[in-house]
Amino acid sequence: MSKIIIPPPVPELFLHNNKYGFKIKVNHDSIKPLYELFKQRRNLSSHYPISDKDRLDFENWLVANWTSRGFCIPKFMQEVKVNEKVS
Repeated sequence: MSKIIIPPPVPELFLHNNKYGFKIKVNHDSIKPLYELFKQRRNLSSHYPISDKDRLDFENWLVANWTSRGFCIPKFMQEVKVNEKVS
């Protein structure tokens, strides 16, 4: 009888039910370098939070990048839109 090998759990990259509509954890070790690169290329401050629009632009850029490379994107990530009103 062969042993069943269970892979280690994959760290959660996505946010669920975020009150601001964000879908990706930008402080995750796999995402943070891409987030910092995005801010650098857009001349956005690394010392202050970026705007909601810039944050959603980052998420849309990341999803487009993943999709173009053939990664499967969770259905809830496929439509990241700017909220009309952020409380």
